[in-house]
Amino acid sequence: MPYKHLIPVYTKNSESLKNRFFLGSWCYLYERKNIFDKYYKNTLDYHWNDKKKLKRDFKYLNILNERLLKILSNELNKIHKTKKGLKYWRIILYPWLSEYSSIIFDRWETCNYFQKKHKNKQFYFLDISPDNYHYYILDHDNFAPISSDNHYWNHLIFKRVFKYLNNKNIFFKKKNINKFQVVPKKISKSLNFLKFVDYCLSHIAIRFNKVIFETFYFPTQDFLKLCLKNFLVPARFSTFFNFKPYKKCIDKKKRLLLKNSLKKVFNDKKTFESFLFLNLSEDLPTTYLENFLAIKKHVKKFAKTKKIIFSMHHIDDNDYFKIFVAEACDLGSKLVISDHGGGFKYDLNMFDDHHHKIADKKITWDKTTKNKIYLNLSPTLPIIKEQKYEKSYKKFLTIMSWESSRYQRRIQSAPHLNDDLNDFLEIINFVKSLKKNIKQNIKFRLKYNQSINSDQIFADLFGENLIDKSDSKNIFLKTVKSSKLVLMTYPSTSLSEVLYLNVPTILICKRKIWMLKKSSEKIINILKKNKMFFETFEEAKKHIEKIWDNPDLWWSSKKVQAARKIYLNNFFKIEENWFQNWNNQIFNLKSDL
Repeated sequence: MPYKHLIPVYTKNSESLKNRFFLGSWCYLYERKNIFDKYYKNTLDYHWNDKKKLKRDFKYLNILNERLLKILSNELNKIHKTKKGLKYWRIILYPWLSEYSSIIFDRWETCNYFQKKHKNKQFYFLDISPDNYHYYILDHDNFAPISSDNHYWNHLIFKRVFKYLNNKNIFFKKKNINKFQVVPKKISKSLNFLKFVDYCLSHIAIRFNKVIFETFYFPTQDFLKLCLKNFLVPARFSTFFNFKPYKKCIDKKKRLLLKNSLKKVFNDKKTFESFLFLNLSEDLPTTYLENFLAIKKHVKKFAKTKKIIFSMHHIDDNDYFKIFVAEACDLGSKLVISDHGGGFKYDLNMFDDHHHKIADKKITWDKTTKNKIYLNLSPTLPIIKEQKYEKSYKKFLTIMSWESSRYQRRIQSAPHLNDDLNDFLEIINFVKSLKKNIKQNIKFRLKYNQSINSDQIFADLFGENLIDKSDSKNIFLKTVKSSKLVLMTYPSTSLSEVLYLNVPTILICKRKIWMLKKSSEKIINILKKNKMFFETFEEAKKHIEKIWDNPDLWWSSKKVQAARKIYLNNFFKIEENWFQNWNNQIFNLKSDL
């Protein structure tokens, strides 16, 4: 029997190869012509389709990450000749470390599962990377798109795993290609005028403010009022911490020193942990090794004065900010982390426990869980200043959809690519089956185009006029206010915003896939009882067709409105005196400095 070609990542024209076998659904270029194609069957099942395994692996990685953190902290203290404590290094390292271990474990398990399923078959591993290919990781922010979208980097990891496992039935076959297609991420590098003003104000605020707000969502007028009352320079630090004074080079001596130190920790058996430690010294971002001391020196001048640091985003992915926070907290500053979204809580989320360990206080919008560090303050998203939904003639049935990244980035309660593909096929069949008077008023809005190209496929199938494009001219709020009925397919902040505006809404998602906390499940059951929640589009279809002529009649009923208020009271409650509560809390925190 001839060897099969093992395709590890998306590779241009790989569909034309005979006897091909795909390592995962990330290997495809999704288009209308092949969205239902049979060759998808010639693909390895994804190991985290088994949600029981996902839970077991989450627990294992959670324990492993703590061990890794202690080992790496000790080694970096030696290399940098510092004596920083575990909390200091946790602030800096843990967000990247937990993602990296999840990614490497996912790729490792994929290869392992492949070998178990095909242990008696022989394959050519399609090796498309140049012999001298290497991709060093600059920082955490740089790592995110590389790990989730870059075919070259993921190909390299799969290649490393198979080489390490040394399977005698896998042979590496070189294939030269002119261009490696990578899913692009559009990142604007230009600063508009408002960001430039904020950047200038941030330079002043970092030196004189006792309180700083990092990339905080807050209605503009209320933010200015809050700063005025607390004698603060009104800065949001939206771009201040994007400064990267990095050397774009690798210090081979330091890398070798780290590698040799880590070798003493693991054994020579072909285990995942041995493989992980072996690669850690090569993949560690330069911000933790080559550029660490330069960044530390640069931020220390801002960290000397005690501050209250409010963080909403950068604490999870911006190394420059994380090193600043670690230095500041080491010198007596306090860290307050805030939710940047509100909605049902996921059962598997490594960042929750991490935040509890590094924050002095955490602002949460969730009223269903309790913790001594929680501050239950009102959400401050700009939408809270918007007028509620008014009954008038609305036309559209708007389907709100999303896509996860092509390559799995972290282990958590959320759909992965296979789940998204199945859901999208459900949406297609749902739209096809609708009555004509509803189908002609469909709008499909995609939150993120990261993998399937579902908005383009939807347009090819049903017409470009059914696509509600997400851009600066057509914002989410505009779409919601023109909707007769909204179908949400993801239980996150957008759901909370739509329910807050009191727009007729149905949530359609699978509990088995999203794996929500038990406290969230109780609220789900209330929504389900009132036909505000369904697990499949097929289940929801009968209700949608029944209420379509006048969804407001169903939506304005006492029971449905009561269910809506229960959700909002638990996950998105806006107190009448919300501004004063925020102001009082800031005053109390400043007093404790």
